[in-house]
Amino acid sequence: MDIKELQKKVYEEYKRNGFEEKFNPHGKIGDLAELGLIHTEISELQESIRDGKVDGLELADVLIRVLNFASRQEIDIERCLEEKIKLNEERGYHHGRKVI
Repeated sequence: MDIKELQKKVYEEYKRNGFEEKFNPHGKIGDLAELGLIHTEISELQESIRDGKVDGLELADVLIRVLNFASRQEIDIERCLEEKIKLNEERGYHHGRKVI
């Protein structure tokens, strides 16, 4: 299954579970609330790391939230990823910055 298919599949589940109704598709409040949910999933992933394990299911939750957000915004995330990867390939080592 490619990313486009995954995005469609998780968004169908999102709608089936009533989340599309909860967030105004293009409203600032809905967008900020949903970004907060992405942050929550990242925090849960951080907790798993603190507990000594990178939990793949927590990482999957982050991706699912991101895919749903992209779907609500009508963003073809697969195309965006391909474009961003291409741009990053043209950038220099550490993008010319000092990395911790």
